[in-house]
Amino acid sequence: MSENGSVINNLNLLNSNFPNKIILSREKEELVEIFKNDVPENLQSKCKFISNLNKKDQINIFGLSETKLKNALDRKYTEPFLFEGNKNEKKDLTKILKKNSLTIQEGGRVINLCDNVNKVKSMNRVLKIYTKIESNTKVIAVGDNYNDLDMLKNSDLPCLVFNDQFKEDQINIDNLIISNKPSPEGWADVIKMALVKLDYNV
Repeated sequence: MSENGSVINNLNLLNSNFPNKIILSREKEELVEIFKNDVPENLQSKCKFISNLNKKDQINIFGLSETKLKNALDRKYTEPFLFEGNKNEKKDLTKILKKNSLTIQEGGRVINLCDNVNKVKSMNRVLKIYTKIESNTKVIAVGDNYNDLDMLKNSDLPCLVFNDQFKEDQINIDNLIISNKPSPEGWADVIKMALVKLDYNV
């Protein structure tokens, strides 16, 4: 059996052995509901959720074709938006979200409303369960933001999606794989590079 087939079988085995979901984040509908209930209207008015915009504006914001737009918007745990306020207003928004166990992540063209999840702990939680059925495990971690760096440092194959906010000499992660392309193509780019390092056929 191929290594890819082995991975699929192990994932199926994981699901059968642990039928309950491993919940690492609340879903975006719950996050948006908290946002609407707890963020003052003056700050809400500065936020434009991408899902509420027309398709033409969505395409312009993401810089994607219409066929790729659906994938960019098909999110379960984050809600992208534009912020049109000043620095002080953004600080106020961040503080209010933090009080409600939410956070914002800046990366690429938009800001994302997210659950306040520790990525390293989440990764290790899944890994602890998975290693019960497969001891020979390598972790590929992919990120495109400063809040991903701890996760990348704690993975076997750290992958960074190209972002002009980063300076490589400031990251200081051993064996870092950096994409040749920016998001969204960069995500597939670094995963392919990592799989090549693992001698997978890609």
